[in-house]
Amino acid sequence: MKNTVIFLLIIGFILPGLRSAAQPTLTFKMDNPRIFRGGSPVQTRFQFDVFVKASADSTYLYATQLAFSVANSSNFLMTGSSLKCDISGGFLSGGNYILPAGITWAPDNTGFGVGISLDAFNLGGSNIEDVCAIVTTSYQKIATIAIGISNPSGVAGMAGIAFNPTQMSAGFGNTQQYALFGELVIPPQHFYNSPNLFSGHDFSDIYLGRIYSSAWGWSQYTTKSGQNTVWATAMNTSVWDTLAAAATIDTAGSKAIALRIHPGARLRVRTGRDLTCTGVTEINEAQGLWIASDATGTGSFIDNGTISYNSPGTARADRYFSQGMWHYWSMPVNGSSAAPFAGLYVRWYDEPSHLFLQITSGGYNLAPTAGYIVWSAGANTTRGVSGFFNTGLVATPTLTSTLVSPAVYDGYNLIGNPYPSSLDWAAAGWDRINVEPVKYSFNINQYQTYNAVTGESTNGGDQFIRPEQGFFVHVTDNTSGMVTFSSATRLHTTGSYNKRSGGLSDQLILTATANGIEDEAHIVFNKSATPNFDPDYDAYKMTGSSQAPNLYSRLPGGIMAAVNWLPRTGSGQVIPVGFTCGLSGIYFLTASNLSSFNTPTQIFLEDIKENTIQNLATNPVHHFTYSAGEAPIRFLLHFSAAILGLGEAAGESIAVYSFGELVYVKILTPGEIRGNLRIYDLSGRQVFGGLLQNLSLNRFRPLIPGGLYLVKIETGSTVISKKVFIGER
Repeated sequence: MKNTVIFLLIIGFILPGLRSAAQPTLTFKMDNPRIFRGGSPVQTRFQFDVFVKASADSTYLYATQLAFSVANSSNFLMTGSSLKCDISGGFLSGGNYILPAGITWAPDNTGFGVGISLDAFNLGGSNIEDVCAIVTTSYQKIATIAIGISNPSGVAGMAGIAFNPTQMSAGFGNTQQYALFGELVIPPQHFYNSPNLFSGHDFSDIYLGRIYSSAWGWSQYTTKSGQNTVWATAMNTSVWDTLAAAATIDTAGSKAIALRIHPGARLRVRTGRDLTCTGVTEINEAQGLWIASDATGTGSFIDNGTISYNSPGTARADRYFSQGMWHYWSMPVNGSSAAPFAGLYVRWYDEPSHLFLQITSGGYNLAPTAGYIVWSAGANTTRGVSGFFNTGLVATPTLTSTLVSPAVYDGYNLIGNPYPSSLDWAAAGWDRINVEPVKYSFNINQYQTYNAVTGESTNGGDQFIRPEQGFFVHVTDNTSGMVTFSSATRLHTTGSYNKRSGGLSDQLILTATANGIEDEAHIVFNKSATPNFDPDYDAYKMTGSSQAPNLYSRLPGGIMAAVNWLPRTGSGQVIPVGFTCGLSGIYFLTASNLSSFNTPTQIFLEDIKENTIQNLATNPVHHFTYSAGEAPIRFLLHFSAAILGLGEAAGESIAVYSFGELVYVKILTPGEIRGNLRIYDLSGRQVFGGLLQNLSLNRFRPLIPGGLYLVKIETGSTVISKKVFIGER
């Protein structure tokens, strides 16, 4: 009651001096929220600052009452020691003001109040500013409030702290709030319970687990003040305000339960960093959630809950484009025009015409799940699209397979990752209708492949589809198809994307090297495969840039395959291998993964142009000269039955077989063998004869009409005869 009596005496003394004047208003706001952990004993408190401004100059504060309501008091410690108020550091900290009533909870625990008044009530003197603090027309900090946190999660993670306008107008605990307005003379004009305004910016929906404010940076319930935020712990998170610079995610593997980006705030996921939210992500600011990109890569975001956008809330995703090369890009938001790409070349792929078509209008609507190629001619640049992040099931439009001559590019459709995170092409959750399980991703000069069924890859390809990455898929011939993306396939990838395929049995990897660029062709023997193109196993060859080598094996029908799975057919199996490049020069062909075959590893490479044969087990690198435009089928690969796991007949040491117009004799056992080869037609007439050299593989070109012949090998005491079909010259 002591304070009440003093206030009444002052009121009674001043009332006679009242004069009519424009009544000023005070506007209050809350700001700078943070979580403070410290003290002895250690306690975690929610802290914030209270600010005030006046509607007119020459307004002075005499005494005030700050009153707050609390929506859910179970979030806080309901004891007096848990409540703190500090007026130092604000405009009242000059020494004249005290907290006569302290800071106390309301009797029903639904709010609390703070009384602030002058230390002395002497208004004597000729200048009121000697006693009272002036309230400017710009916001000034009046006090810092600290409240102990008992439940960092709370009900839906909400703190529920707001001003109590009724108490601040009518008084709280019989303490009046009023301001003084004067002309720097006595008596000043006094306004009791002057109308108060409130900015509307309060903590009715702030989370108490982790908070970012521009004044304090990140603070968290589980860490002491000044320590780094622990993003590995999933917590309810609020981004309160960010002014010019966005709050950033600087840690890989960052987690949040619920995420609220408040009005006036932005959260940026830096390059190489990632964020996963398991609850509700609420965005209340334009481009509030921002995925960054630079020359080293792109950030990543996964919502394993839901995303809510409150106007003007949107998300933004950037992509870095280095100059002078095509980038395969896709859109992670629900829709955007091509306007953000003004000054760049942007093209889409039209499967029926087998052509990339230029987008010439900034009003062109870019579509999720579509793939685009983007070229920056002038300089490196970063561009971004804004909208709502794609989530859940997202399906492509109908994909086509249109027959055009030549048919080498029939059925290729350029699609793209619709999410702001990577995807696992081998994960469960994909729905590929009439679409083969191989993806084709362009990497600077060459296409990388990855097969979701076999795990086979070429040119460093892997199972991951990066954020905002476009890639090709192939629709089964003469059908239409569709790919449905699923949230279940999303993940954050770390480290290098370049992984070499290996680990399969009976798998040969050939690598051609030219102009500092490599290209791979894979041959895999498997009893489930066929000699023709197998959609579940094989991968077509997509040629790269003009200076890049292109290596492939040829299937029946002239199909070029980057990956060729085929069955084991006999003791002499021959596979044609093609090579092309836009530049002439000296190139290298290297065989690897030979240890995946049964021993002894007798695999031979025949260079048709240079008329040479080498054993890849003893010499896995072949140097050759290539002239641009020459016949593409340059090499033949020879495999023995022993290598392929097929047993030879007892005592058999020589294999005889043909390929086209050529006849081959392969020595299957170690040792020196010399002899004669004779070829007879079906009437028994000898049509060709030759000497068998002491080589592992002998080749003969008999230059006879195509047909069925009997080949007889004589090596001293051994005579071997076998029928072979010799092709036309």
